[in-house]
Amino acid sequence: MRYVQPRTTILSVTDNGYTYTKTVYEAPANISGVTDETYPNYDPAATYNTGDYVIVPELKTIYRCAADNVSGVFPPSDQSKWIDWGFVNSYKMLSTDEQIGAQSVGENITLEMPFSRCDTVGLVNIHFAQLLLELIDNDKNPITGEIVGTGDGTTTTFQLANTNIVKDSETIYVNSVVQTRDTDYTIDNALGQITFTTAPADGAAITADYQFADEVRVVSGRDIGCISFSEYFYDEIKEKTRVIATDIKWLPNATLRLTFDGGTEGVVKIGSIVIGSARDLGLTLYGTELSFEDKSKIQNDEFTNTRKVIRYGHVRVLKAKVVFDVPDFNVVAQKVGEIVGKNVLFIPDETDRFSEMTNIAYIEDFSMPIDNPVKFETTTTIVGVA
Repeated sequence: MRYVQPRTTILSVTDNGYTYTKTVYEAPANISGVTDETYPNYDPAATYNTGDYVIVPELKTIYRCAADNVSGVFPPSDQSKWIDWGFVNSYKMLSTDEQIGAQSVGENITLEMPFSRCDTVGLVNIHFAQLLLELIDNDKNPITGEIVGTGDGTTTTFQLANTNIVKDSETIYVNSVVQTRDTDYTIDNALGQITFTTAPADGAAITADYQFADEVRVVSGRDIGCISFSEYFYDEIKEKTRVIATDIKWLPNATLRLTFDGGTEGVVKIGSIVIGSARDLGLTLYGTELSFEDKSKIQNDEFTNTRKVIRYGHVRVLKAKVVFDVPDFNVVAQKVGEIVGKNVLFIPDETDRFSEMTNIAYIEDFSMPIDNPVKFETTTTIVGVA
């Protein structure tokens, strides 16, 4: 079994000498296609009444007023007057322990994630039609002022110096005049070819600015024709709810660009997104069990003598048998010690890659019995949070 300890960021704000913090997964450097709520930012000089909403921008959090005539009370400081209403839309996908099950919702979303010294990205509880992953080496990009060629009045197709051109990143010039994509020219991103609608005039200087990717992957939002357990075991009309891209090229200074196409409806939903570097924990063996535990409760109404079900959702619980060599005892103990009490992306081994066993989860227990001179075998319980 492999795991990724997600990169996180601490949001903080100080009021009256006290600092309030929230931990989130590392945020995109740029995001498009997602619109946040339009509630006003909290104003200490304003007076608020029950049902009013404000945003504390430093914490990316919405608060709902729970009393009347509230003034000068910083929302995170008093839960009796302000209810934490959760993250704004763009940060719901980055929540670690809050709003489990919430999704960031938008149309044809594009995210640019800092991806230096990473090799894995995990997307859980998602809805999309197609996903384009582009790994950009920041030490090689962007390309500016590249001389593409010179027009001769008849040639319409010109070759850029690189292939795998990042989607929508190029700007093409003819005699320093910006050309319009899909009107003046089209581009084959994979081949790096520019084709003009009308051949540039004889002697016209053709130049370009753009970015190119070191690695490109395309993922369909549907599982069609899966024939083995190494793929998602949904039938062909079902949607993928999680995508784990591993073994992405390791670069010291990189950006991972994720472009989500919402298809005909345009809608994209992202529950959780985490990035980091995969590490080996041990080999997942046969007998590993995935279970779903419903956290709903039945509540009795003492006045009407009826009952109702309070739906708290469900969690995925993975009970995994793992084995490791005796010489690795200290290393495994150190790794487990580093991740206990934290949300971690667990990835089943290639040999038994049941994708639905991929969890963003925490370790509930991990015993290490010393009962064999060659190998240790143990069972760990991993509780999903996404």
